[in-house]
Amino acid sequence: MRFRALLLFVILSMSGIANAAAKQVIILAVDSEPGQIRINYILWVTTSTPNPIPGATSAWRGASASENAALAAGTTVEIGRNLAVPSGTTKAAIQTTLQNIFTQAQAAVTSQPTGCFFDGTTWSC
Repeated sequence: MRFRALLLFVILSMSGIANAAAKQVIILAVDSEPGQIRINYILWVTTSTPNPIPGATSAWRGASASENAALAAGTTVEIGRNLAVPSGTTKAAIQTTLQNIFTQAQAAVTSQPTGCFFDGTTWSC
């Protein structure tokens, strides 16, 4: 439980994106079990090809109206995930792991081809 206080409000800020204060990783809950720590978190990745989801809101109750609007507009995509780490893992190591996970997720979203489709026979882009 000592990690709950350390990690619950860990919010990693974005770098290199237009809104430098936008959140990337938000930890929703941390639970300790014998030998491990389980972290429930969300990633907020951005996309240049939005897919609007009217009425979408974040799993994080602390999301602002503008953050929920970005989710509804589809410019921000929320991805829920869990991470289990050994009990002795440091806060810094967990933060680095989460930053790396975010970077990989953002790269995957950024590199996805848009406007491509499969017609049952071939792909067209």
